[in-house]
Amino acid sequence: MQRGISLLILTACYAISACSEGSPASNAPPASTPNGASVSASPLDGEWDTGPLAADKLRNAMGDAGYTDAEVREVLDDKESYEVRLTFQGDTAVSIGWDPTDPTQGPTGGDHGPYELLPGNKLKITCDVCDIDTKYTLYSYDVDGATLTLRWLRDVDPDYTAHDRRMSLAYAIANTSLPFHKSG
Repeated sequence: MQRGISLLILTACYAISACSEGSPASNAPPASTPNGASVSASPLDGEWDTGPLAADKLRNAMGDAGYTDAEVREVLDDKESYEVRLTFQGDTAVSIGWDPTDPTQGPTGGDHGPYELLPGNKLKITCDVCDIDTKYTLYSYDVDGATLTLRWLRDVDPDYTAHDRRMSLAYAIANTSLPFHKSG
């Protein structure tokens, strides 16, 4: 369940870490050091966190989008609250979703894999064992100061069933309903 929830936040995911030989991990320009100061190669570098959101709000949003109670349970289980953390470092992204009110859970592990920034503020992300050219999640993103907003656009996976595609969007709702704030 943890893997599934995190999956769509880079969906969720889908996340990041060199997947296939010869596939570029990022279209971002390389980091440089003008005047000796380090410059980030990606506007997403660092840690981003949504902070907690009442899981009932997500359940309502998913219900409003036409998901059944069983489908909502598949995504959120019995969570009281939901929080998502994304970390972008180098060419790797890590996505973690958890219930911060549950003392048995915490922001550990997570899905990870390579990502690419594409023209037009698009973010392409995949899992650590996937080919980023054939299996990925595509988001649009906006960074405004210390706030990151993601909008799920689509999943590309030739092995997905109709149910997989439907549930991918359900996870995207859970994982991108709140803006992320720079936390590290």
